[in-house]
Parts: sequence; structure tokens; C-alpha cells
Amino acid sequence: MEETRRGYICTVKEDIRAINSKTTWQSTAEYDLSWREDIAIFRPVSLNGVPLTSKQSIAADRKIEKRAKQAEEGTYKGHEYIDIEDLLSIYTFQGVRREMYEGRSAIVLGLAPAPNFTPQNSAEERFHELFGSIWIDEQDEQVVLVETVYDHSRHFAGGLGSILEGSRLRFEQQKTSDGIWMPSRTAIDIYGRAGIGKFYRHVESTFSRYRWFNDEPEPLPPGTMQSP
Repeated sequence: MEETRRGYICTVKEDIRAINSKTTWQSTAEYDLSWREDIAIFRPVSLNGVPLTSKQSIAADRKIEKRAKQAEEGTYKGHEYIDIEDLLSIYTFQGVRREMYEGRSAIVLGLAPAPNFTPQNSAEERFHELFGSIWIDEQDEQVVLVETVYDHSRHFAGGLGSILEGSRLRFEQQKTSDGIWMPSRTAIDIYGRAGIGKFYRHVESTFSRYRWFNDEPEPLPPGTMQSP
């Protein structure tokens, strides 16, 4: 999946809603998402429904080229992207059942933090504390849904802040028109405390319009044989 993903670009629409003791605010953004050496590169297209100006687009392109070069050199220190394959290495599987999901048969497994797993970055450290379930499409053997939740509070900033029990993550994949399974939606709900006040933050991203941009031929769907 990682090799296939690198050749695609897609549109990401992000919606953020936040509530704290003093205010409520919401923002939206649209990005073009591509991958360089397993690093997710988000190029902003519009913010709160307003397209970027020419000056903003040029600045964004320069920043992206810098990040892409750092990704190729292995020196990029920005956003740590957790892929579905990374999630599978973080957890152990518990129990099994079969149920229908989106009209297709799926195998459902419970997830618990792998006891001998050593996180390599802060993102893996956060995810390693989650419990949940994973749905695997029975026919294509691809992950279609992951749901995880904190069953305890997690402190940060020297104990001044915390992510509270019940915060959760939902990750969905769908089969594209060319037969490739790709991310389709993520939703994060964070209940937290900062100082003496509580806050809530919801971040939802939808992925659409996957298109091939690599110079190499577009890959065939899994299980498809190349014609001679």
C-alpha cells in the first residue's frame, strides 16, 4: 500500500470545531495531499472557503519543496504521519467476529497496545496508549475501519494539560474507482484539560478525488494480472 500511495494525490477537506470555557470556533481548509518517502505533504488550496492568493500559493509551494527535499534526505522533523501499516505494528489482536460493513463482509478484531512495542516518535507513543477495534474486508483483506479510544487520561506539558478518558480516533478506508484501497475519512474527538479549564476539539478530514500523478504507469488493482 505504501508504494502505491506514493504515486497518488488527493483532495483533503478538513473541518475543525473547538470549544473551551471562553469561546467556540470553527475553521475549514482544503488541501492537496501527496506523499514523499512516507511523509504526508499537505498543500493548502483554500482556508475557510477562500482560495489562496498567488503570493500564498508561491510561499506554500516553496515550503512543500523544502519538506519534500527533507523527506528524501530523511531529515524532515515536521508532522509525524501514522499510516494504517504503522497502526498494525503498534497493537496486538484480541478476539474475532464477522459482521457486515458498508454492505461487505468484514472480520473484526479487538486492539490492545502491544506489550513489547517501543514507540519511535511522539505520534506512535500517543497511539500506543489506545484501545479499540479494527475491521478488515474479508474479500480484499484490506483494513476498512479502525476505531480507538483512550481508556485513561494522558498528561502533557509537565502535567499542566491532559487528554481525558473517552477521547477517540476513527480511521476509514474505501475502495477507489480503480480498485485501490485508500484513506477516505478520519475523525478525532479530543476531550481535554488545560490549566483549570476543559476543552473539546473535533477534527474531521475527508479524502476524495484520488488521481495518479507519478511518471510511472498507474498500478493495477490487487489480484489483477498484467496483460502480456
